[in-house]
Amino acid sequence: MKKDYYQILGVNKTANQDEIKTAYRKLAHKYHPDKPGGDEKKFKEINEAYQVLSNPEKRKQFDQFGDAFNNAGNGYAYGGNYGAGQNPFGGFGFDFSGFNGGNAQEFDFGEFGDLGDILETMFTGRRTRRPRKGASLEFVQEISLEEAFGGTNKKISYHISSGKKDIDINIAPGINDGQMIKIPGAGEVGEKGAESGDLYVRIKIAPHPVFRRIGNDLLVKKEVSLIDILLNKKIEIPIITGGKINIEIPTGFTLQEKLVIPNEGMPKQDGSVSLLRGGRGRGNLLVEFITKTPKKFSSRVKKILEDLEKEIT
Repeated sequence: MKKDYYQILGVNKTANQDEIKTAYRKLAHKYHPDKPGGDEKKFKEINEAYQVLSNPEKRKQFDQFGDAFNNAGNGYAYGGNYGAGQNPFGGFGFDFSGFNGGNAQEFDFGEFGDLGDILETMFTGRRTRRPRKGASLEFVQEISLEEAFGGTNKKISYHISSGKKDIDINIAPGINDGQMIKIPGAGEVGEKGAESGDLYVRIKIAPHPVFRRIGNDLLVKKEVSLIDILLNKKIEIPIITGGKINIEIPTGFTLQEKLVIPNEGMPKQDGSVSLLRGGRGRGNLLVEFITKTPKKFSSRVKKILEDLEKEIT
């Protein structure tokens, strides 16, 4: 029975190389013998079609003569008797003409195993799958802003296929919301002694009632009265460590701006991949003032303010 390689890959006769390659990869993944529902016969047929249609010269011959060109010494026959000029490795879907100065065919080793598996397939006619590494897992751990500031240790519990697992993780000072901590070998157990997968812990920082984090800086809103401003009173500002500091609003400061208090923000990480320690230095504390004005003025207060206005101007 004549084979239609275009039909096997599900492409038109006018398909370009990118379309042929895309169709081949899709079908190869679907029918790979190591996958559930895989079909070795179909997989070999797909490889045969790709080896022909991905080679301009062989494709031209196929378009002229159909699959009969395989018997003319111009290519290779799948599983047949090898004649002069034919490729003895054709039955396994590889074309090695490029190693002898010809046009090498592309074959993505990464999709079907490592080179050892490929060579074993070539010389034994069968492909054995090596034990797979265990799957990697992701776990979300919520912490407070204070814990993100000072760093903390957490014991987390999660399930793998063999049961429940408990591990301790170290969270460095200054860690960011959404940042991942990789714990090698803490994922699913590998097959038959293969390496275990990894565990990725995604950090989620809970919203804080007082502070809002902006990078390494912290933002706090503070309500002040007009009297506080006019009398240049000291104003109490909360800080992330739990205490308070007293500040004075500088002369000429515009209340629409944010007052910057240096080094009262979050610890800066040192920029390295490792999360074993926090970085040096801290961000700033940004104070956003909300001016509180009286709803009503007595005539006496109004007179004082009018006099004050004359003084200022």
